[in-house]
Amino acid sequence: MAAAVGAAAFPGAALAGTPDTDLASLRLLIGGELLAIDFYGHAATQLHGVAQVRARQALGDEKAHYAALAQLLAQS
Repeated sequence: MAAAVGAAAFPGAALAGTPDTDLASLRLLIGGELLAIDFYGHAATQLHGVAQVRARQALGDEKAHYAALAQLLAQS
């Protein structure tokens, strides 16, 4: 995943010609990020104090991961 997110940092890094298996893996990663966003979104409404702060931080991180992966997929 680090390679995928790292490639997203370079707008000119197109994925043309990427094998279907790599695109399938990218879609699977995006699905995982969406599940994590849902989880932390619910957790942030149920927790209090430091736990709520951490859940909100994790939610923000997951949204950033999703955005980077979605950008990669859009370039393919």
